[in-house]
Amino acid sequence: MIWKILAGVWLSIAIAIMSTWLAHGSHIFTKDKVQVVTKRLNPTFGVEEEIIEWQPQFRLGLEYAAPSAVLCVIVGIICLRIACRTTQTLPSNLKNQTKTTSRI
Repeated sequence: MIWKILAGVWLSIAIAIMSTWLAHGSHIFTKDKVQVVTKRLNPTFGVEEEIIEWQPQFRLGLEYAAPSAVLCVIVGIICLRIACRTTQTLPSNLKNQTKTTSRI
């Protein structure tokens, strides 16, 4: 039972990582700054100017998201396989124990 819960947790973490990557803009590379363009009217010349500023902001990229999500999926699959093996072997062990105790 605990293995199924662990598998669910690992797979949920993988989904959360990939949804965070999608929410941050689906960039290939991680960005730590974002370009902010502001426009203002120059009162002297009457021309619109663009001011470009860079503000610190973290955007998760695929080079970190993909390996961590794949690792979480692999660990989740391993936990599911362990859970399947333990549930398959458990009833046969219980049957053997009940048969030996009924003979005594």
